[in-house]
Amino acid sequence: MKILALALMISAASFAAEAKKSLYDYYLEIPSDLLSLRAPSDGHVLSTEEKKKQVAVRDDKNGYLELKMDGIEAAESNPVLALFLRKGKSPLVAMTAEFGDSSSLRFFTAEKNVWVDVSEQVKPKIDDAVLEAATRKLAPKAPKDKKFTDWAGAIVKYKLPRKGTTIEAISTYEDPALAGKKLFDLKYDGDKFAIQ
Repeated sequence: MKILALALMISAASFAAEAKKSLYDYYLEIPSDLLSLRAPSDGHVLSTEEKKKQVAVRDDKNGYLELKMDGIEAAESNPVLALFLRKGKSPLVAMTAEFGDSSSLRFFTAEKNVWVDVSEQVKPKIDDAVLEAATRKLAPKAPKDKKFTDWAGAIVKYKLPRKGTTIEAISTYEDPALAGKKLFDLKYDGDKFAIQ
């Protein structure tokens, strides 16, 4: 009986410690190679101390980070991270990073204390057809033979929320009538995202 009570106390203490972690804590735990963060000098993955130096904006209250990436080679640039809590599961850490006129959107979580990319499990399929349809709603008078996704195939930037749980997909198509307009939202249901 005493062993069971002790095990429950340890479990509760462990859960309380986990619940107090901030996005910053999770960012430091996620391996740099999973985040595609490498040093320019020799390509080594960033150490915890090097990762700390890359934080430009830290908002623990809202679970939001912006990285500055000074002197760091990344597959992408200007990473932004946001925290999404899940009931009874490890939280999701979302990361966007720009490359050219578009951006990537990836999601990470800890499974059995190992950080993994779970983008395919929590993000809806966003392919050229989805982007084309969303762009056509903004430009219904565009010629039917013109395909927006033919233009470099990448016409969207994702904007993570500093407050709230909705991710915005913004058009980066070069036409002034389309540039900067919202294509769609990714609404969070507490476990995964859906296009709205």
